[in-house]
Amino acid sequence: MLNQLTVQQMARLRGRTVAVSTSEADAPATRDRSPLHQRELVAELARQLFAMEARIAYGGDLREAGFTKLLVEVQRARASSAGATSPGIISYILEPLSAEERANYTDAVEFVDVRFLDLDRVGDDSASARALGQAMSLRAMRWEIARNVTALVAVGGRTSGYAGWRPGIADEIASAVKADNPIYLVGGFGGAASWYASAAFLEGGIPNAPAAPWLGAETTGELALPIVDEVVRALRGEVSRNGLTKAENAHLARTVNPDEIIALVLSGLSRVSG
Repeated sequence: MLNQLTVQQMARLRGRTVAVSTSEADAPATRDRSPLHQRELVAELARQLFAMEARIAYGGDLREAGFTKLLVEVQRARASSAGATSPGIISYILEPLSAEERANYTDAVEFVDVRFLDLDRVGDDSASARALGQAMSLRAMRWEIARNVTALVAVGGRTSGYAGWRPGIADEIASAVKADNPIYLVGGFGGAASWYASAAFLEGGIPNAPAAPWLGAETTGELALPIVDEVVRALRGEVSRNGLTKAENAHLARTVNPDEIIALVLSGLSRVSG
């Protein structure tokens, strides 16, 4: 994979931080694409980015069999073979970790704690207030990621049962649009990433995943994000923003071939990283 890029192109990614937005889709896009295939793709993408001395930002917890643990495994394998010593993962978390838990990951992970305090609802312990607080905290975390990375790669993602106003990956895509970051939509594995890839590059419909009614209207102010229509319009203009042509973005929206996906993402990143 790496020999498809020049040494100069590879060097452009050194020290950069790429956000990887992924979670298992509600249902695979095709019969031959399982959650295992998605994990294998994410692991291989991580290997290639670590090999270029780029870092990966990910928002999520440390659940067993979760993607954070997968990234840690890949980072540690890379460090063992290449002698790397700096953490390759920036993990944005909402739930506090003990000093003991953090110490278990100092070789691989730099943790960033995200705290959001809704001053208008301090002391309100109702179910609706807790749900709104969680939605606001998740939005704050995703915006913090977008502000601190070079680009976003989105794969899969739930389209139901989410805790915010939009599916998590939809929030991360909208945050990246707001931050004017290059975005790479891997559509072949289904989920929210597929929705946006199809709408932007394959003439699909505008994504529609309504929020739970008790959340009310989306938050405004600093945490406000572009509406879905604006996000799709921005993605359609990604031809030069993410370094890929319209045809390349359309292929990235369709293909399930890991080699093709990673080659397109790395090629685009190398073109826009200076």
